[in-house]
Amino acid sequence: VEIVSPLNAGTITVGGITYFLRHFHFHIPSEHTVFGIRQEMELHLVHTSINVTPQRTTVIAVRFTLEEADDTNSFLAQFFPQLPPVTQPVTTRTTIRIQLPFKEIKGAYYRYNGSLTTPPCTEGVNWAVIAKLATFSPAQFNQLRAAIPVDNARPLQNVNGRPVTFFAL
Repeated sequence: VEIVSPLNAGTITVGGITYFLRHFHFHIPSEHTVFGIRQEMELHLVHTSINVTPQRTTVIAVRFTLEEADDTNSFLAQFFPQLPPVTQPVTTRTTIRIQLPFKEIKGAYYRYNGSLTTPPCTEGVNWAVIAKLATFSPAQFNQLRAAIPVDNARPLQNVNGRPVTFFAL
C-alpha cells in the first residue's frame, strides 16, 4: 500500500534522523521469528529519510497471529475488503484514508541492523520488530490469502553475529 502523501503520514526518529512512512506491505508467513516461532503474517511499515544522503531506511515489523474468535483487527478492516484477488490485474488506483495501527506498534521491541527482505535486499536497514503480537480474524486471513495466494516471505536468515537488542518500554 503506497502512501500518497508521506509528509502527512507520520514520522519516526531513529538516531537523530527523521523517517517518513512511504508504504506498507504484508508477508505470509512472518519473516521474523521470536524464540523460533514464525507467525501467520507480518506487516512492514517502510520509512525513509528525506534530508539525509544517502537516503536511509527504517522498517517497523508487526507480527500477527490468528485469533480463534472473530477478532476483527480494526486497522486491517479499513482496506482488506478492497484487496483485489491476485487473478485480477490492478488497473486502477483507489485512494482511501486509513488510521495507522498505533495500538499495534506501541511497547517493547527488538532492534537490529539488517537488509530489506525484498530484492535488491539492500543492507543498512534499521529494523524494529514489535514484541507484542497483533491479532486478526480467520476471515481477514482469508481475505489476505485471496490477494496473496502463495507464501511471499523471505527464507529465514541467520543472525550472522549481528546484535539484536531488546527494548522494554
